[in-house]
Amino acid sequence: MPEGMVIGASYAGDAGDIIGGAGFIIAVVIGLHNIPEGMSVSVPLISGGMNKWKAVGITALSGVPTVIGAIIGYSLGLLSPVWLSLSLSFAGGAMLYVVFGELFPESFLMWKSKAPGALALIGTLVGVVLVRV
Repeated sequence: MPEGMVIGASYAGDAGDIIGGAGFIIAVVIGLHNIPEGMSVSVPLISGGMNKWKAVGITALSGVPTVIGAIIGYSLGLLSPVWLSLSLSFAGGAMLYVVFGELFPESFLMWKSKAPGALALIGTLVGVVLVRV
């Protein structure tokens, strides 16, 4: 749902620019990011013997919260700049919680080294450089 809120709020912040604005770019980037996520849902289902079309349907249903989040983010974003900021803040905070509260500690336990921390720092710095370029 937080990913959807970012998409919706980005569209609300663009004031109607459907294609070519920040909302469209965010939607494409999150859509590309969700391809491996969809595969991680459908492949185990198919490997377990489920019908391919049923697995695809379940995978599509797992994307419904993103659509709901987009509607909420867009609706809140249209209310006022304060609500737009709150919507983006909530979505960003939820994503940071997942990364730093769930994935990051799990990566340290899995690798039993400082490599995940170093690579996360390098990745963050590369992201900052790419945003500034």
